[in-house]
This record gives sequence, C-alpha cells and structure tokens, in this order.
Amino acid sequence: MPVSPFSQLDAAAVARTLSQIAEQPDDLADAYFERREDVELQPESEGPGLRVLREEGFAVRLVRGGHTYFASRDGIAGKPFGEAVRQVARALPAANYSEPALAVAPWLETGETTGPASAAPASDLHQLAEFPALVARAIRAHHVGFPLHLTVRRHRRFLMVVGSRLAAEPQSETFYSCAAELAWGRHGALFPELTAGAAQSLADACVALFRARNAPPAELANGVAVLGPAATAVLLHEAVAHALEADTLAATGRPEAALGLALGAPCLDVLDDPGAAPAGVRRTSDDEGSPVCRRWLLRRGIVEQPLADALWSRLSPAYLPGAGRRGSRHLPPGPRSSHLELLPGDAA
Repeated sequence: MPVSPFSQLDAAAVARTLSQIAEQPDDLADAYFERREDVELQPESEGPGLRVLREEGFAVRLVRGGHTYFASRDGIAGKPFGEAVRQVARALPAANYSEPALAVAPWLETGETTGPASAAPASDLHQLAEFPALVARAIRAHHVGFPLHLTVRRHRRFLMVVGSRLAAEPQSETFYSCAAELAWGRHGALFPELTAGAAQSLADACVALFRARNAPPAELANGVAVLGPAATAVLLHEAVAHALEADTLAATGRPEAALGLALGAPCLDVLDDPGAAPAGVRRTSDDEGSPVCRRWLLRRGIVEQPLADALWSRLSPAYLPGAGRRGSRHLPPGPRSSHLELLPGDAA
C-alpha cells in the first residue's frame, strides 16, 4: 500500500484549533481530510493512454445539542481551514481562531514508484493496461467473439480524521471498477484486484449476455429462487444493511425499537466487519475516526446491532459507533455498511 499523504500532517495543531470551538462538554468537533485519485484506462476506440482525475480537500464539523454545523473546502491550506472553523463556530470573520500549517505530501506523477503520494506504481499501471487483454483472452476461450467497449478504472482514496482530543491513524482504500458495454447489454463490476480470476468473471458475464441476446423474457413462476453470490450480496446490502441504518430506522420511529426484532429466517447470520475486508479496502477506523468493530446485524435472523455513527450512538446509547461513512468531504457522515459477511448455513 502507498504511504498516506497525511502521515506528516500536524494533527496536534489541528486538534488545538478544534478545541477552541468545542466549548461545551458534549460538543463534538472534528476535521476530515481527503485525497482522491481515479486512473482510467479508456477503451481502445477512444485512443491510448490514461486519464487521471485528482482532488483533495477537507471538512470541519461541530455537533452541539443535536445540531450539526458543517463546512467543507477544496484544497488543503491553513487559511481556508481557519475560515471553515469560523463558519461552523458561527463566529465573525475577525474571530481569533488559529490557522494551523497544513503540510501534506505533493502529488507524484502517475507512474512514479517512490515518495509519500498516491500515484500508481509502475506494476499497478501495468496491471491496469494488461487487464483488457486478459478479458479478451478469457472470452476467446468460450469460442465466441463480439465487439466490447471496456473501461477500466482504479479508484484510490486517502483520509485522516482529527478530533479535538484524538486523531485516528490515516486510512486508505484502493479498488477497481470495470464497465463493459455490448450491443445487447451492459455489465459493471468492482474488484479488489485486477487478477486473472477477475478477468474470467467479467468475461463470463459478457459471454452470458451474448448468449442470451435473443432469449425470450423469462416466464413468471412461483417457487424457490436460488441466488448466486453477486445477487445475494446485492440483496443483503439492500434488504438488510440499508434497512438497519440508524437514520433509516429513525424515519419511522425510535431506532432502539428495532433491537431484538426478527428480520429474517433463523438461518440468517449477517455481519458488517470493515476490519476483515480485502487488503485494499480494509479499515481500522471509519470516516469519523471511530474504531470499527465486528458488528452482528442479524444473529439467527434477529436484529442485534444496527449500523450507527458517532451522532446516532449519542442519540441512541444502545448503539455502537464505528459505521460512519462519507460519500465525499462535502457531505456529513452517516451510518453505512462497509463489508458484509453472510455466515454459512446448513444447506449445500
């Protein structure tokens, strides 16, 4: 894994600044620093080469009395940080809040292999460039051929959360996305690595679309449906994880009322465990700096511990923090899942 660009950030200076606005005992003040990089290998029809999209910035948050005050900025520098602090504190621009020096590592040129930055090492770029050929070879192994418009991207995110009292260690996430467009359909996939197995699974899906291009619509039927791994993962994410987010539960009543309810059959044991995710996306803390935990969403079909962030764990003391996620630095965190696990049952 690459070295975090925030490893040399003066977290103590940031914490001292935040402590000036966390005036009341129950105040929660934190700063969230983020750097993102997307490297895209375009389809051959759009020309050779890589497209690189980079952005970085921060957000400052103050939670007081059940209300959240939030400000975000693009770029990382002391003066904008001081302005954001004054904004969340609802103070006049002349208020004497310090502006810490926010030194972060510079971006490296894509392809460099040394230094504390988030550019892809040469081996990573080679893997990205070779992946379409692996997919094409796997398709030919099925003895078929067809036009394929394939876009492959590497997504990388670095983050660090600093509170008024504590700073979590820097975190990072790296994964890959593939979008395959065919004349008769489209298939998308996410992978922790661009391995031969990933190429094979993408090729199999494209070949299945090819062979089903003239198939009639499926007939309606009653009975048992057996889902494959990918469909099961989507179903668990939508029907279990989203249903057990604290803010979703609060939309229809008290979140604590969900504890102990039977949401599924007794054979269902579902966990969210960011610490057990694949190496590229494994986390030790969430997007609020809280330590992650092995959280039993369902134990034998019974709701045991819904997803909660720091705010919802304050409002509902029976809930544990550690599941705070941010769509971006311009959005406040919310309780979301990171890595779902379905424990094996008795059936084959």
